[in-house]
Order: sequence, then structure tokens, then C-alpha cells
Amino acid sequence: MLSCSCTLVLGFQAPAKTMTFDAPAPALFDRALVPGGHLLDMDLPLGPEMPPVPLLRRRWLEYGDNPLGRKYIGYVCDVVKPAIDAKFRTLPSPEHTSAMGSSMGGLCAFLSAWRRPDVFAHAACLSPVFQLPLITEVALRRRLRPDARLYIDNGGDTDSRKVPLIELADGFDPVWQLGAWYLDTSLQPGVDGMCAALRTQGVPFKYHREAGGRHNARAWGGRVERPLRTLLPPDS
Repeated sequence: MLSCSCTLVLGFQAPAKTMTFDAPAPALFDRALVPGGHLLDMDLPLGPEMPPVPLLRRRWLEYGDNPLGRKYIGYVCDVVKPAIDAKFRTLPSPEHTSAMGSSMGGLCAFLSAWRRPDVFAHAACLSPVFQLPLITEVALRRRLRPDARLYIDNGGDTDSRKVPLIELADGFDPVWQLGAWYLDTSLQPGVDGMCAALRTQGVPFKYHREAGGRHNARAWGGRVERPLRTLLPPDS
């Protein structure tokens, strides 16, 4: 049996929901020309030792660029990833290991490759939440591995297409309908800033703008083949 690359998917979505795909995971890997790959969908708390934080969802902190976020990435790198490598026939080295996430999970995926290049070489960031401190850090120094494969995308309003206010396929929760409508458009300045910072450092990356794309799992699942092709090319 062949060993294969490992991609961890870090999702950020409404409670009891996760990223949905328009095809089963094996079919997605076949379409991405990576037969036999492992797509691991992760939504892991740090553990019971973490006390609840009033008025904040814990995931906002764990996926963020802050001390708790760094602890979360350390947990994934030093506890979860070795456990995966022990259970599955993975290629455990960084050049065969990727992180992919959406929204705050997109930020966490980037931070995984940025803070821990000894574990994660590659990252895919769908509708990521990039903010000025991290953008500035990326513009001033280069920490990604030289062989890093990096994918960034975003939806939102464009000149050719606006985000629909309501999509019946996204359910009937008005809060999540509102978030799906405006969030990608509001995140575009951060995405533009990160792309500019990466270009300043000469870091190659792939960028895709999904015109009119909404900020939710259905939208991300509909274009997930793009980041998978970047993270897992045929020769990986």
C-alpha cells in the first residue's frame, strides 16, 4: 500500500455544521488527480482544561493570531498530527502536509504554515480573516518554506456580480443568511493586503476571486477542487 500526503481541514461555521462538498471526498481526490489521499476534517477543541470565555465563541480565539491560537496550533502539530501519522499510512514530513480552512479556519491554516513550517509546508485559505498585524509581519519577513504551496480565495461583491442577499439553499437562519451575504465583501481588504505582502516577499501563491460568492460552507464546498489541486498536485 502506498503512503500519501495529509491535508487537515479546519472549518469555521455555524454550530453542528461543517464544510459540505458537492462530491464525496474520494471523488474529489480523483478529480484533483490525487488517488488514495486522506482528507481529514478537523474541529477540535484544545481540551477540558480550557475554561469558557464569556461572550466569545472559543473557536474565535483558538483559530486567531493570539497566544491561545498559538497553543491550538501547537496542539494540532504536537498531539493531533503525530496521532494521525501513527494511525494512517501518511508521508509525515512537512512537504507532504497541508492545512486548509475557511473563514477563521483559513487564518488558522495560514498560521499553521507560517508559525510551524516544521510541520506544515502548504496552506489553503478560503475566505480568510487576515488582519493588519499579521499582514505587516508577512510583509517584513519570510517564514514560509521555500517549497510552500499557498492558495487564497475569496467571494464577495465584484463589478460583474453582487452577492445575493438570500439563498434559500443556505437555510432559514437570518443571522447566518446575513453573514453569508456580507462577510466575504468585508474581508476583501485583508485578503488584498495579504496578497500584496506576499508579493513584496516574492512568495508564490494562487489566488481566486469567486465573484458573488457567499461566506458559508456550501460556497466553499462548491469550489474546494481548486485548493485541493494546489495542495495536492499529481507529483505530490
